[in-house]
Parts: sequence; structure tokens; C-alpha cells
Amino acid sequence: MTVFGVWLGLHVLPHGPTWVNGGLFRRAWFWDGGWYLSIAEHGYAWNGHAGIQQNVAFFPLYPLIERLFHGLGFSWAAAAIIPSLLFAIPLPLIFSALLRHANADIRRDLATYALMLYPGAQFYLAGYPTSLMNVIVMLGLWAILARRYWLAATIAGIGTAAGPLMMLLSMVVCGSYIHDRFRGSDVDMGRTFGSLLAMGALAISGFLSYTGFLYARFGDPLAFLQVQRAWGHLPLATHVYRFLTLAGVFGGGYSKFLMSLIPFANTQPLRVFEASLQNTLNTLTFVILACSLWYARRRLPRVMMLYAALVLVAYLWLLGSVQGPVSTARLVFIAIPAFIAIGSMASRFPRITSGILLFFALTLVVQTALFVAGYWVV
Repeated sequence: MTVFGVWLGLHVLPHGPTWVNGGLFRRAWFWDGGWYLSIAEHGYAWNGHAGIQQNVAFFPLYPLIERLFHGLGFSWAAAAIIPSLLFAIPLPLIFSALLRHANADIRRDLATYALMLYPGAQFYLAGYPTSLMNVIVMLGLWAILARRYWLAATIAGIGTAAGPLMMLLSMVVCGSYIHDRFRGSDVDMGRTFGSLLAMGALAISGFLSYTGFLYARFGDPLAFLQVQRAWGHLPLATHVYRFLTLAGVFGGGYSKFLMSLIPFANTQPLRVFEASLQNTLNTLTFVILACSLWYARRRLPRVMMLYAALVLVAYLWLLGSVQGPVSTARLVFIAIPAFIAIGSMASRFPRITSGILLFFALTLVVQTALFVAGYWVV
């Protein structure tokens, strides 16, 4: 599906506003992929002005990997994409190992298809840390379910150097450890508390390292958070209101999308269609994942459900921002248990499951084609 989408983007769609001449690797420099690459090439920059977009907003793990690949002799463009592709290769195998801890009624093949056809897979071609984060989440969940908490904390700590949302995995690691320790009647409170502090620090070690770097280099450990204002900002009360009322979900530009389907209804039909299509597909994708998890809430391990629920709630909070339903495919992709949930629906709702897989496949083609053609797909 991805290959077909690449072909459509290169040979069928008209060039978009961010079209880049050259090979496919050059398209890794779009949007966030360009920010990650700028860090790998030139390092971090921060002038203290929160109203200007700057690369301190992006965490360092993927740029470090890009720099490593460049040091091995790859061009910067190749170093942006090749690691993403390489991390994607073992995903089905790691996912299979994770599935063995899930309910036996799950159709493992369909769950794997859901994972690999999900439109977020488009970002394997985009110089984003999407596949890296998926590997980390799968390994982390596997370690938790195997009760190897120190290993899980180490994996989560590495993950927090890739992006702030990975802190959710850290929370689940520590929560699972506490729950496991307090199930017994004989609990050494002092030792448990000390272990929890050490494990918690390990589980967020990547985050602590990055904020420590920001403080040492720029005197502001929260520069990554402040600079988010440059991408749009709302007062806290307004943000909370939008979060509680799901205004970000229902304000997705559907009227523009419907109007864009009418010939000659606007002067730039593809551009308007593309923007509205992104909002529509992103919202539908989120709804599918949320509904699948609700169906599987008693079928999957509680640890999986807790983690996935935290991811979806965190994204609902992001939806309350000025940007609305954007980046769903990329940011919600780390809710790995949702794809297991889709596999659990297969025995009772085979047609719905097939429809979800078809929707994912078609959306993946559309997302990839728009991205390659130079349209806004973050």
C-alpha cells in the first residue's frame, strides 16, 4: 500500500505547496522530519523567544540515530529515512511476541494487519521516530507483562528521549510495579519506596537527560515546552473547555471537506480537499481505535488497557489545542493495544473488522500519496 501511495504521489497527483525536487529521500525533510534532521546536522538552537518555531521542541533520540548513520557514511537524507525503515522491519515479530501475552481469542493475523496497514505507517518514509517509538512501546509492554520491571523501566527511559508522550509508558511501568508489590501481604515499605524512586528515575531518564541538557546549554529546562506556543496557544481555561466538550474532534472542518467534493465549489479544490480530508481521516481513525479498545476492555490485560487509555486521553488533550485533529496517525500510533483490540473483534464482528482494515489500507495510500506529492500530512 505504501509503495502504491508513493507511485500515486509521484506520478498522478499534481505537485503540492511543499513539493521537493529530487529523490524520495529528499522528502524526509518535510515538516517535523526537517526539524529532526536540523538537530542531527547542526545541533539545538534556542533564543528564548517562545513565539518562534525552533528545534528545541523535538527530543534528541532520533536525531542522535540520524547522526550515527551519517557517521557511517550515509547522506543526511538517507540517514533520515533508513533508521525509520530499519526499525519498522522487526515490528511484526515483536508484535507477535506481545500478542502471546494477550487473550487467546484474538485473531493475531488480523491484529498484525491492522498494525502494518495503519496510516501511521506512512511516517516510516518521513524521517520521523514513529517506528522507533513503536518498537520501544512493544518491548516495554512485553517487559511489564513478563514482570521484568527494571528492564521495562530501562526501555521506557530510553523512550522518553524520543518524545514526551513516551512518559505514559513510564507511568504504566511504575504503576504496574506498585500494584505487583502490594498484592502480597508482606511488604517492606521502605525497600519498596526506595526501589520505586530508583525505577521512576530510570523510567524517565531520557526526559531528565534532555531537560538537563537544555538547562546546561540554554538555562531553561522547559524550553521544549515553552516553544510549543509558536505552533499555536490557547488560554488554559479555553483549552480545558475544548478538551471537556471535544471541540477539537467536532471542529474538524467537515463542511469544507464536503464542499471540496463539489466541482468548482472553490478555486483550489485539491488544497482544500487535502486539509479537510486530513481532519476527517484523523478523526475517524481516532474513533476506530477508541471504539475497538472499548470493545476489548475486558479481553486485554489491564496493563495494556491502562496504557492505551492514557494515550487516547493525552491525544484528546492535544485535540483541545488550536491545531485540532492533526497528527492522529502519528501520535496515536503508539497505542499498540488498540491494534490487538481490533484483532479481538474479528470473531464476533468479521465484517466490521474487514471494513476497518480496508479503511486503514485506503487511508495509508491517501496519506502516502499526499505526503510524497508535497501536501500537508504531519
